[in-house]
Amino acid sequence: MEVQLGSRGEVVYTACDCPYDMGAICKHEAAVLLEIRDELSHRGTVSDSSKSKPSSKVDLSDELSKLSKEELVALLLHFSKENSGSRANAYSEIS
Repeated sequence: MEVQLGSRGEVVYTACDCPYDMGAICKHEAAVLLEIRDELSHRGTVSDSSKSKPSSKVDLSDELSKLSKEELVALLLHFSKENSGSRANAYSEIS
């Protein structure tokens, strides 16, 4: 599973190597995107969507930059446990 963010923190690309071919994104991509949203929401960095304006966007890059190294590592480890493809992609990016 791979997610690429744009310069403003917006998701510009997602990919997964699972065999799903019935729609735009697979359950793995959806799960990672929802997990990022939920994790930031639990940390108080994402407002409740029912209270926010429809046009407001969360700058994911800014929100992630607020996290400590330990929090970022924990978040990555959590995602890699959820999806072995994420773990493989992470290893390929750092090696």
